[in-house]
Amino acid sequence: MANRLFTISIYNDQDNNSSKHFSTIFFSNLILAIFLIIPIIILISNLDIFQISPYLLSNVTLLWTILFFNYLFNIVTYCFGISFFSSNKLYIGSIINIFASFIKFSITFLLFHYYDTKLWYVGIGLLISSLFTFVLNLYFSKKIYPKLHIKKRFFDLKILKSLLTSGFWNSVTRISMVFYTGLDLILVNFFISPYYMGVLSVAKILPSIILSFFFTIAATYSPRFTISYASKNEEQLKMDLFQSIKLIVFFSSIPLTILIFLGKGFYQLWLPEQESQILINITILILLELLFALPLESLWNLFTVKNKLKVTSLFMLFFSLISFAITILLLSLYNDLILRLYIIAGVSSLIGIIRSLTFLPLYGSYILKLKTFTFYPFLIKNLFVISILSMFSFIVTNLFLPYTWILLVFNALSISILGIALNYIFILNKKDRFKVLSIFFGLKKYLKSFL
Repeated sequence: MANRLFTISIYNDQDNNSSKHFSTIFFSNLILAIFLIIPIIILISNLDIFQISPYLLSNVTLLWTILFFNYLFNIVTYCFGISFFSSNKLYIGSIINIFASFIKFSITFLLFHYYDTKLWYVGIGLLISSLFTFVLNLYFSKKIYPKLHIKKRFFDLKILKSLLTSGFWNSVTRISMVFYTGLDLILVNFFISPYYMGVLSVAKILPSIILSFFFTIAATYSPRFTISYASKNEEQLKMDLFQSIKLIVFFSSIPLTILIFLGKGFYQLWLPEQESQILINITILILLELLFALPLESLWNLFTVKNKLKVTSLFMLFFSLISFAITILLLSLYNDLILRLYIIAGVSSLIGIIRSLTFLPLYGSYILKLKTFTFYPFLIKNLFVISILSMFSFIVTNLFLPYTWILLVFNALSISILGIALNYIFILNKKDRFKVLSIFFGLKKYLKSFL
């Protein structure tokens, strides 16, 4: 929300408005960090309440001290990374993060390699990478916005109130997401067994990677949404939104279909000692939600940009509580362990599908003042492409059983090529196809001249 408020202030800058937002964000985070010091000291002083070996206690204490210091440091310096978002230069932040990750890995590796093994080396690597990130964020922040200043007199209570209000509803959304996706492992551990909790966690890995990847794609459009909204350019905002949805729809059907039809073979090759059939069954249950949720992932960013968090948070909380209640009810009715596992994975997926078919497209069209069913064609086209791709995948995977990594990769490439062709035909319109061809032939021409 700080990103959103600061970006809007940049494009409506009057009477040092952007400096007021920047200063308010900085001092608010500083005050928060100061308030967190005492609880953190209490927690670190009582780490012995956890089952930690006396031999490791000093190591763990120092590690957590460094980690919490790094956490507070990142809170205070967070505002210096906002400039990449507001200027739509997220790639700079990404490059900095890549170098920071390399520094973190290198320092941690060197410490473990040349000195006696200590847990707190991990914290040192993380802290130094955070310092590196801060220095570069500060440098580019001054470079992008040289007239931006942090001063106590710019601290504004009205801006703080806006931040706190938006932050509260954002927190409600996060809590709802914990109810929705974070309790499943705890429920499996409590109602079934720790072993099947491990099975569920493995089955969630690949769907989580897919979701994270497309969440990142959707997030790259968030600065453009915010800039269009701040500039009061509603038509450009709609164009950016539709473009992001098309991009996600174009690619999302491919990994989903591949995982559905090649997932069992992948699990057999990757984890031959595990129960591959149970793993793929759970994975498919999770993926069913993504079939409907991924195409409209960008709408979540739209709700943030438009500051429609209250309604979004309440609906998220409602769906999460319904999912939790139905899951508990069904678990009390059935005793079969495998069925219970499917219930935990399946109910949240079913509720997610309902949410993606009702609230997400309907509320999105409402706040943009579009026709009620504006976003449903994207879902229908996506399902149509997946249906054709599924028939092809079924034939390919039966002709070339993926019992080796080479055959698995061959099948995945075959599905990917057809998926790109189908999406090119059915998802893109004439103008989009022309753009793709222009980029392709332009790139081809460039490569020829380069070679």
